[in-house]
Amino acid sequence: MKRFFECSVTSCAYSAPLAAVCVLRPIRRAPRFVILALIYLFLVSVLPVANASAENRASRFFPDGLEIPVCPDDSADHEERVLTGFTLCYREGYEQAEWVAYTITPEKLIKVAKRTDKFLPDPEISTGSATPEDYKGSGYDRGHLAPAADMAYSADTMWESFFMSNMSPQKPGFNRGIWNNLENYVRTVAGKCDCLYVVTGPVLEKPAPSYAAIGKSRVSVPEYYYKVMLAVTYDDLMGAATVSAYAYILANEESDAQLKSFQCSIDSVEIRTGIDFFSQLDNRLEEMLEKGIGTSVGVR
Repeated sequence: MKRFFECSVTSCAYSAPLAAVCVLRPIRRAPRFVILALIYLFLVSVLPVANASAENRASRFFPDGLEIPVCPDDSADHEERVLTGFTLCYREGYEQAEWVAYTITPEKLIKVAKRTDKFLPDPEISTGSATPEDYKGSGYDRGHLAPAADMAYSADTMWESFFMSNMSPQKPGFNRGIWNNLENYVRTVAGKCDCLYVVTGPVLEKPAPSYAAIGKSRVSVPEYYYKVMLAVTYDDLMGAATVSAYAYILANEESDAQLKSFQCSIDSVEIRTGIDFFSQLDNRLEEMLEKGIGTSVGVR
């Protein structure tokens, strides 16, 4: 006698209502229309979740704006600037951003805009941003914090990535070498996950007068740069996700070393910068992710 399978669709604990698990058990003489109906119900409950944008799916596990860090309490010259593709915190005393934060999703990896290479002062910085003239003849590159290649998914985001508020003085060998390698690696990680949260910037751990400076605006020349990331990969069927942490601190110098040699914990970047990253996470999850190097944690 032929045997059939009945599909029971139930919500997983801690998962979104539409996430489901299919439990099969043999039954006898199940009408074909019942089987088809159960399969249809299963598909319509799972597919909308799978087809949702990565950022919408992220909201099932994490609060909106998770990438936005908390600045040090003792800083009086912070100005937060929200642009189309990223958010930054401008420090007037250093004439550059302390951090730039954004997300990369599969949709944002599709390049539709070419580099403009049109560097412009940021018109929205109340105290006035650095200018392209500050860098002329200095020997330093106008180093992107949010890379132009990460903002190539629209003309607006590409245009805004060339505002001087997104630039920092970087030695040419650093900007075009190891820093560029790290930026390429970030996109590699983004291509293997569903949503990547990125925060990057200079390590401004000393008073501005302690740094070398360039230009009429006296743009501080950082000695180190950092990049921290959380990579999220979803399991829609199980209503779960895997979160992996990445962190790097690199000297503003040319280097032939492997990127792995610069990897560190997010906690160590927080100690150097005074910035609190991913503070909206559950405290226990934040501690687990930030204390180790390359830690991965499953969440539901």
